[in-house]
Amino acid sequence: MIGAVFGLAFVLLNTESLPSEISLLLRALAVIAFVAVLGAVWRVVPSQPRGQPRGGFTRGYWLVVAAEVVAIALGLAVLNGRLHAPQAAVTWVSLVVGVHFLALAVLWKLAFFHWLGAAIALCGAVGLVLAATLLELWRRAEDERVEVACLAVIDGVAATDAVQYVRQHYHRRAVETPWQRRYGSQFQP
Repeated sequence: MIGAVFGLAFVLLNTESLPSEISLLLRALAVIAFVAVLGAVWRVVPSQPRGQPRGGFTRGYWLVVAAEVVAIALGLAVLNGRLHAPQAAVTWVSLVVGVHFLALAVLWKLAFFHWLGAAIALCGAVGLVLAATLLELWRRAEDERVEVACLAVIDGVAATDAVQYVRQHYHRRAVETPWQRRYGSQFQP
């Protein structure tokens, strides 16, 4: 429940800067996912007999949440500080939240949380790998236009067409020196 609420809030708050059609689509998908999680939790969580205390928020739960908060804070401090990689922050949070759900799945013996945690953690791990892979290109692309051609190749443009593509769609004088043209047209990700 808590994850569904925070997930929905995350999408609603972070899609404002996107084009309106994409923002609307992502927000609709987030609402659908939120409703799906509510339905899944409603089916999975057994009802408690009257008068018995409701379990779940035990010492184990609070230890998992405390570890999650510490991991997020330390990871963000490293990403934003020493690594200068703020674009990887969301993926780090996703990885930690996924692991948090895996721990809660064991604690609460809920199979659904195993799947949810694995899916979220996998998305976070893939995002971190991509961020690490592209970090140097992102850094260099701020000052050196040749990397824009490399990013175009990574995005699916043929290496032989990358220089022309970047000049057409980014800047007419991008990739201005012969060595940059050669590097950009031969780049292999």
